[in-house]
Amino acid sequence: MQNNYTLASPQEIDALTQKAMEMRHQDTRQALALSIEASQAALKADYQHGYAQSQYLIGLCYFILAEDVNVREMAFQAYSMFKSLGDLNGQALALNLLGNIYDRQNQYVEAIEHHHRSLQLRQATGNIAGQAGSLNNIGLAYSEMNQIPEALEYLFKSLDLAESIDDNIIRAYALCNIAEIFLQIGELNSALQYNQRGLSLSHQTRDRALESTALTTMGRIYTQLGDHRAAFDFLQKGLELSIQTGNANDKGAALLGLGKSQQEFKDYESARKSFSEALEYMQKTGDRAAQAEILCGLAKNHILQGEHAPAIHLLTEALDTAKEIDAARQISATRRLLSEAYEAQGNHALALEHFRAYHESEHKNFNAETQRRIRALLNQSEVKKARREAEEQRQRNDELSQALEAAQEADKQKEVLLRQLAVQAEMLEQLAHEDGLTGIANRRWLDILFTREFQRAERFQHPLAVAMIDIDDFKSINDTLSHLVGDDVLRTIARLLRDGCRSVDIIGRYGGEEFMLVLVETSVGQARMVCEKLRREVESHPWETIHPTLTKLTVSIGLSDNKKAASPEELVAQADKNLYQAKRRGKNQVFGGD
Repeated sequence: MQNNYTLASPQEIDALTQKAMEMRHQDTRQALALSIEASQAALKADYQHGYAQSQYLIGLCYFILAEDVNVREMAFQAYSMFKSLGDLNGQALALNLLGNIYDRQNQYVEAIEHHHRSLQLRQATGNIAGQAGSLNNIGLAYSEMNQIPEALEYLFKSLDLAESIDDNIIRAYALCNIAEIFLQIGELNSALQYNQRGLSLSHQTRDRALESTALTTMGRIYTQLGDHRAAFDFLQKGLELSIQTGNANDKGAALLGLGKSQQEFKDYESARKSFSEALEYMQKTGDRAAQAEILCGLAKNHILQGEHAPAIHLLTEALDTAKEIDAARQISATRRLLSEAYEAQGNHALALEHFRAYHESEHKNFNAETQRRIRALLNQSEVKKARREAEEQRQRNDELSQALEAAQEADKQKEVLLRQLAVQAEMLEQLAHEDGLTGIANRRWLDILFTREFQRAERFQHPLAVAMIDIDDFKSINDTLSHLVGDDVLRTIARLLRDGCRSVDIIGRYGGEEFMLVLVETSVGQARMVCEKLRREVESHPWETIHPTLTKLTVSIGLSDNKKAASPEELVAQADKNLYQAKRRGKNQVFGGD
């Protein structure tokens, strides 16, 4: 009996798996069909590598679709096949999939272990894009464990690698995931900035799942910002894209965001439907942390309608779910809502119990050390970004200079290029964070850091003090002893201020002979003691070492705190006003903070 079936060649099978790989984030069901076709062809042709690749892709597609199959077993089988074939890249792909499976099942330690193994293989093969992807996934796992500094550290590493090879997909994923973390900790401006960059890059790729994620995150950011119409539009677009791609996790996330947005419009029935549908998808994926968050959304729906008994039932289920996987963020949010529900019911004892537990978890999640590490990572990122932009600007300046030399005989063209160079030079100057004379923060960087600390203090209800410091009779030093002596005085004052403050405090040159201190998590009474100490340090300093006739120098200090200040501008204005009073009362003193 003659068999008319023609075996597919390895090249044809590879083409099928390549097509499936390209389609996985555009139309996952189509990618699954191609992968199954490739698997059958590879099996008949006894093409082992093609079979391993297709089995990996089948598992990946089922994972994205959240189909009820044992994707972990499929990923393990693919890994074993790749290992027997000596394919390091294939092993890295399978380990990465296993890490993602463990992450979705809230087994974060196992997820991180598999992603690290994948990272090591990708480092061995020199796969930079793969390394960036592994770092990104490790950061996501740490984020789910509420280890925010570790998460940011890995995500910024992923972003740096992606930018080094100009990989828009990995870069966009890292940017959107960094935005997600900023959203979690309430840094909404940073979240918006990073997610806008990620969304813009996603439009330049064919990865529709990435675009869906970016749109959904954008919607959640706008919900927190209070722009509910914009939030709803972004979330709706994110949901539509997730339906096209078939990504179950993205559908659940978009529906969860829509439910919260609909609550803001008081459309509680639509919100209930969105939450219920989101819960179905997250139950399919097995993501217990997301399920707990959705249960909280359903409970809040009842609370907003005055239905506290069903809300407490749902919140108790959410709390049990979150506790099962030790999901700190969800536990904290559930405790807060339980406190509100019990308070409304009149059960003050249970309300107080959950309120205390909520505050204890919030303090644990965002203690001073955690915040310090986050600030350090943010500053490092800002510095790297500024250096990168400065280098790009320098290269553009070089190109402009070469063009200028070539166009010296054309006066009109020369004038245009000179203006461009002037603009570029000005932009480079603005990138600098330090004051050129004193080495402390310049006015621009000081304003940025101060605004960030004011917002953080407002969010966490921390005290914040500001001191405006002015050198008494400084003009006479410049006039009688020279500007060089005056410059030495300014540098010395900056050093005394820096040595007399903590590393977390902000010291900057506000302008001329005026300095500004931002004392983080410091009450006005504590700030006054710091300022008195600094005033005495300046007064007792051996100024004659700078110039023999400079035997005495003092400063006046105006102090204020954030108790009544509604904005950073109000806080600075009060400190400035108190500085004026210190001058009027005879100088060499601290005014304010009594």
